[in-house]
Amino acid sequence: MKKNRDIVILYGPPWDQPAQLSKHHFARLWAHDRRVLYVEAPVNPVSFITRKQEAKRLWKRYKNGPEKVCNNLWVTTFFYPLPYRGSRYLLGGKWVNNINQYFVKKKLKKQISELGFINPVLFIGGAHALPLLDDFKDSLKIYHCSDDYTLVPSFPQSFTDIESKFIKKCDLVVTTTDELKRSKQHLNSNIISIPNGADIDHFAQTQNEHVSIAKEIRVLPKPVIGYIGSIFRWLHQEWIDYAARINRDYSFVFIGPITTDISKLQNRKNIFFLGPRPYDSLPQYLKGFDVATIPFTIDGVTLKASPIKFYEYLASGLPIVSTELPDLKPFGEITFLVKNKKQFSDQLNIAIKSDNSELRTKRMEISKKFSWETRFNELKNQINNII
Repeated sequence: MKKNRDIVILYGPPWDQPAQLSKHHFARLWAHDRRVLYVEAPVNPVSFITRKQEAKRLWKRYKNGPEKVCNNLWVTTFFYPLPYRGSRYLLGGKWVNNINQYFVKKKLKKQISELGFINPVLFIGGAHALPLLDDFKDSLKIYHCSDDYTLVPSFPQSFTDIESKFIKKCDLVVTTTDELKRSKQHLNSNIISIPNGADIDHFAQTQNEHVSIAKEIRVLPKPVIGYIGSIFRWLHQEWIDYAARINRDYSFVFIGPITTDISKLQNRKNIFFLGPRPYDSLPQYLKGFDVATIPFTIDGVTLKASPIKFYEYLASGLPIVSTELPDLKPFGEITFLVKNKKQFSDQLNIAIKSDNSELRTKRMEISKKFSWETRFNELKNQINNII
């Protein structure tokens, strides 16, 4: 990239959240030799009800303006006056998104100008930004499409048309799986797939003899079956409930924010929900796991998903039992891929009994191919080809 190509990562997940996703890692890697403005997905009035503490934190950042979090990297956020959700005839109409982006536009351009950014590359995580594109005609526009949001129930129906128009206007579309790429490539021929990755060194600490098991895990009956990530509607609660009932002497541990009804699982005495934990401490929790899991339901969204947790688990060396997702099929030799609740329960037992230090080392070695640095270099090469 040319030296004056600063980067604006538009509409990424909250910077300070426990889970560190692709846009967090790309921002830090770009900041090694580029100036980067990371724009969090804006809050709206409803956010102060649905995610009160996070909304308060983001509001404070919105009022203070860009915060420099390290050399070459600033984080900022904005505020939507209206929640874009529900029926297309009410708050789910395109007009709502247009109003929200209007309120973002002036402040975003002002902050970019004050930072001295010139024709920045726009790396955009949300197609909501469609109304902003005409104000950045000289900027390279890249859509980082990490999920098929047109299939997410909380997204209004009008979003499908917004995303279609948005994709057509972008210079490059980057999806996280081949399945997702295939579903969008009719809208833009300049589309590539770069799967997610992991901070390999960080999660490899799981096998470091100097790293101790988190106390909350240490006191639980063994073996421990673990999951790290959001507890959301795609988690296959029927499988989990069945496995916990069949394996009453196992401890099933879930670490992450809860965004769906889990009342059925909370009745099981051997299922534990610990809530989110700091990213830096995750190796201590993984160290106490005997098996790491990805028990997802299969639907239009998960079929096109690239679970970051898979690569993180792999780097930790742990045996992995996962739903057979298309993106994970190439890893069938080192992962226990399952299609139903009985297989899920059975493979947990096989994973525990067959695990050894040699297999853990093998998984960790394979994971080195999937570092965020490797994924980032793929992205940079594609951008350089366009420029």
